[in-house]
Amino acid sequence: MASERQPRWKRRAYNIAALREEARRVLPRPVFDFVDGGAGDEHTLRRNVSAFDSMALYPRPIGGTASRDLSTTLFGRRLSMPLIVPPTGLAGLLWPEGEAASARAATKAGSVYCLSHGSICTLEELAETGVEPRWFQTYIYTDSGLTHEMAERAAAAGYEALIVTIDTQILGNRERDIRNGFVIPPRFSAGEIANMALKLRWLFRMRRTIPKITFGNYRRPGDANDLTTLHERMLTLPDQGMQWDDIAALRAVWKGPLLLKGVLHPADAAEAVANGVDGVFVSNHGGRQLDGVASAFDALPRVADAVAGRAAVLLDGGIRRGTHIVKALALGADCCTIGRAQFWGLTVAGEAGVAHVFDIFRRELDLTMGLCGLADIASIGPDVLARPGKAARESVMQATVALSGNGVDDTPAKIAADGEAVDQRVERLGEVDVQQRFRCRELEHAAVLIEAVEALAAQVSQLGLERFSEPFRSRSMNREQHIPAGTFRKIQDAPRYIIDVVLRDACSALGTNRLPGACEQEPQIIVDFGRGRDGRAGVARGVLLANRDGGSDPA
Repeated sequence: MASERQPRWKRRAYNIAALREEARRVLPRPVFDFVDGGAGDEHTLRRNVSAFDSMALYPRPIGGTASRDLSTTLFGRRLSMPLIVPPTGLAGLLWPEGEAASARAATKAGSVYCLSHGSICTLEELAETGVEPRWFQTYIYTDSGLTHEMAERAAAAGYEALIVTIDTQILGNRERDIRNGFVIPPRFSAGEIANMALKLRWLFRMRRTIPKITFGNYRRPGDANDLTTLHERMLTLPDQGMQWDDIAALRAVWKGPLLLKGVLHPADAAEAVANGVDGVFVSNHGGRQLDGVASAFDALPRVADAVAGRAAVLLDGGIRRGTHIVKALALGADCCTIGRAQFWGLTVAGEAGVAHVFDIFRRELDLTMGLCGLADIASIGPDVLARPGKAARESVMQATVALSGNGVDDTPAKIAADGEAVDQRVERLGEVDVQQRFRCRELEHAAVLIEAVEALAAQVSQLGLERFSEPFRSRSMNREQHIPAGTFRKIQDAPRYIIDVVLRDACSALGTNRLPGACEQEPQIIVDFGRGRDGRAGVARGVLLANRDGGSDPA
């Protein structure tokens, strides 16, 4: 029956890209570009999406299930799938009471809504709607009193987590906005007003809202109704000289989960955990801040390895497909976000549009998991991106790291990169029972190995035992994955431990069966790990070598 047919917009918005085109039809160009655009030449904006194409999925459909469990747990909350709405400012510019509309859709979808500091409504007004769970995003401000005030308001209003954005202390060079003369509140040229005949849907529904647009969380009783002045003042509030001490001070005030948004460097991720942070958003602010930085997906593996399961990892940027979610989780993310996709849905149909966005991702995620033979979220691991069988074995790059309890071991090891030779070598050694696999998108990402080796050395040193058989904890803070326990055995003739660190999928990640650059030459040192940065006992110098033609046994 005609009455049972889907609305026209929903039939046309069959995926996220099509929904974006629907949003383009609805919004005036300056408003669309404000939502859709990025910084500079927008290389990073595009790379946020295209980076997912650099890795392929390798399904194993035999052994799958007739139905999949897409749910996951984040900070004690059960989510219907690993997808949340991140903080996105000025949602009320796209739909009347836009923040509340998106929050309602997220709640009904079994997800989380994160309210931006730059929302049109106040954080208290959103809380009054009863939607939950709710998180709130803020900054480190020059005025520490304001920093603490925002945290206290969020706690009093029942927000469960606090997000500190660290990558927008200075506003990025958003050239689409410059070209369009976009300002807050929006003003339109005579030509744009003439073109409004094509944008009547947006203009009609926003006719009463536009004059009232404000930044609710920064308004004070008695303030003049001058939004331009308020916006300019807001830009001066974040502390451009923020330090880790500021994060630690906020940690002392905020009792719930604390997350940092805008983390791309693994050193920052490790420092965040050291300062009590409970989660990190791997994010470049949607490519809106500094053009030329790494995409979120490219940065994800190193950040996830630096965090090493001690905090939640959320991928923020470029998610357009269900396959993207699976790839992100396979590289160490616990959850993903849908900033622009949520905005496009909100633009087209308000709450119903955001609900449609969740439906699209739910359908695509379920399809991807079904065709890959994945029964639930916990079953998504690096092997779904691995090259199976012989191809993977031939792409093995093996590193042997000698860990000395009291000094430096300079003895190099000649290692065969051929998978069969590696297996034979391990069998002959006998002492080596631990093989821990790491992904390495680029050879210069060897810092990941440094962190891994130091962590393993610390475990051995602290235990003071020859055997270590505790289960590893997975990267998700809310699930344990029991990996077959390894055994560290002391070598009879030397006071040291040998840990074989096997990088099975380096070539696969790079899309080749040959390692690039120096690894194509004769066996040689690629990385010298050196001593631990803090000089702690148990971490000695090792060498990482590669030999594409096989080689002799270690000396």
